[in-house]
Order: sequence, then structure tokens, then C-alpha cells
Amino acid sequence: ISVLNVVEDNDGDGTEDHFDLDDDNDGFSDLEERTYGSDPLDPNSVVNQAPVDILLENGGEVLENQPAGTLVARFAGVDPDKNDTMSYSIVDPKEKTNFPFKLFALGGLRTTRVLDYETDEHNYSLTVQVMDERNETFEKSFTINLLNVMEDMDGDGIEDAFDEDRDGDGFSNEDEVKQGTDPNNPYLHSNKPILQTGYGLLNEDGSIDLTGGILADGKGKITDFGFVLSSGISIDPKRSKVLWIRGVGEPEQFKLKLTQSPYQPVLYIRAWAKNIAGYGIGPVRKLRIPEAPKPRWGEVQERAGGWKTSGWFGSFISYEKGWLYHARLGWLYSSPASESSVWLWKEKRGWLWTKEEVYPYMWSDQTGNWMYIYPGEIGEPLKIFDYSTQSYQ
Repeated sequence: ISVLNVVEDNDGDGTEDHFDLDDDNDGFSDLEERTYGSDPLDPNSVVNQAPVDILLENGGEVLENQPAGTLVARFAGVDPDKNDTMSYSIVDPKEKTNFPFKLFALGGLRTTRVLDYETDEHNYSLTVQVMDERNETFEKSFTINLLNVMEDMDGDGIEDAFDEDRDGDGFSNEDEVKQGTDPNNPYLHSNKPILQTGYGLLNEDGSIDLTGGILADGKGKITDFGFVLSSGISIDPKRSKVLWIRGVGEPEQFKLKLTQSPYQPVLYIRAWAKNIAGYGIGPVRKLRIPEAPKPRWGEVQERAGGWKTSGWFGSFISYEKGWLYHARLGWLYSSPASESSVWLWKEKRGWLWTKEEVYPYMWSDQTGNWMYIYPGEIGEPLKIFDYSTQSYQ
């Protein structure tokens, strides 16, 4: 009995199936197809097929202000072949450079930095490629959306990005940055400066020296400083007379010289300085101003030729360094004394003391007694009664 051969050539390539390593001529060997589980006689049943789609999981949206590394999306490839291992990458070279996300090989897309809705783009496009284990690929484009989070630090209804005072402390963000304080912390801001007020120094000529300075600038640049003077302890203009005067020097130490007190009999003094938070005022100092002494010559009328006429002393001409010429007494040298009185030196008579309430009586230091000047007209001989000798001269 003879067994006759039947030529079996499934793919018609002229090679009998028994000897053909790829019976369906699909490019995969029969051994590969049997190992993979596909039909080696069916050209439509192959070892590997390319992925056909990419699915986006997690919505592709991310809220602003999330920490770097936040998971934004997960991509899942669709492949007709079961159990294929797939990897993912971004294929747009521009997006790879500027894109604030990183796509990991297993399909997870994560942020590379904190995103800000007010400064970053709101929509990001990217093209994702999925590749199976036999390097078959599929590409698809997606859009990742950045979502806004309502940020209102001080709860005033204005979003922080548009709020000029984010922390609601009364100081603008711009001013706080300039002053070096934190515009996001309501407890870190400029305060009014703290000052010290020096005791006023009253000089013999009636002038007053004032001193002051800041102890702390309150975390704000000092823009002005000086002294506030008042007639009463209150600096309310409704209760006291008040003067604000700029000082001279630096904020740390400044001064002022008053030629005389604007208020009597008491002057109240405070140092002040200003920064962005307002006016800081130092402690009050009280300075008692003595009554100004009457001019030693009283009310004086100016006359022609340099002559002056005193209501009690008569007519005279003043010269430098205390010298004067009196219409009746002649040449005298004057030196002021206490209580608006005056010492007069006259040749041959020495020092003579007098004042408005005493004249025409004069005390003679030379005789230790009084002298009386008889009234008379200009040009008349001078007549003096000397009590030391009880005689006229």
C-alpha cells in the first residue's frame, strides 16, 4: 500500500507547509505564532498588532498651587494584542522643553513645579506616543487644563492676585515690599516710630535748645521728624495752641533752637517722626518759661541822629561795646544787672547802679551811698546831691 503525498501550501508560496517556516506568510514564524498563541495558518492572526488608541484618565485637569510631583493624568494605551507591555512619551520637542509636566514611561503625567493660574498658561497641549514591546506605536494629542483656586487671604472678596492689600493690614503690597515687611502676613507690617524727647534747655538769652530722636523706626523709612510745641499738655488744637516744627539733623538724633518760647508761662515739648504707618510722638516734656525781664531802658523812642529817648532814663546815643553818651550825664559805660537794672561807669565817679523804679536816684559803689540827679533841661548844668557828704555837687 502506497501513501501518496498531497502538497499542502497554505500561503501558496510554493513551499509545502511541512517545510514552510511561515505557513500563512504573515511575517511571523509558525513557532512564534504557536508560542504567542495565534493561528500560524491565518494571516489575520498575527503575533503583534500596533496600539490603536490612548485613553486619558483622571480628567487631565490640575488645580493651581499644588506641589511639584502632583499626578495630573494617567494615559492608557489600547492594543488589540493582549498582555502587551506599553511605554509612553511626549513626542512634541517644544513641549518637552517648556512643558511644566513630566510624562513617565508607565503613563503617569506629573507636575514639575508649582503652577500659578494668575501667571501661567491655562491650557497645555501635548502629543503622547504609546509604544508596544515590538516598537509598534500610536500617537494622540491631549490638552491639560490648569484650574483656578479662589485665593482670598484677608477674606475681603477680592482675589489675592488683584488685591492691592492681600493681608488686609492697611498697607499696600507695594509699600510693604518697599519697607521690607511681608505683604502676606497681617502681623508683619510697619508701625509708628518710637521716639525719645530730650529736656528743653533754656538759655540766659531766652533761647531754647530742643533735642530728640527715634528709638525704633517701626520697620518703616522715616520721612520727616521734628518737634510739636503746645501751650497745654494736650496737642488737640481745640484744647491747646499747637505748633509742628521740623527738626534739624538725622532721625536718630535731631535738634531745634528756638529764639524764644512761643508760649508762656509753660511750654510743652514732644519729639515726633513720621513713617508709612503715621506719626510717632515721644513723651511730653514740660518747660517753665520765666517772665521776660523788662528792657533795662524801658520803652525807647528812636530820634534823629541816632538819639534814643527812654521814658525814665532820658536821651542818649548808644555806641559799641556798652558805651553811650547821655544828654545830661555825659559819657557812660553800661553793664546790665539783674532785675532790669544797670550799672553805669562814669569817669571820676566810678560805678553807679540804678533802674526804672529808682532813677533819678543812683547808688554809688565808690561812696557806698546814694546820689540824686536833679531833673533839668538838656544843656543845663548837672546838679547832684551826694548823700555821703550831704552836699550838692
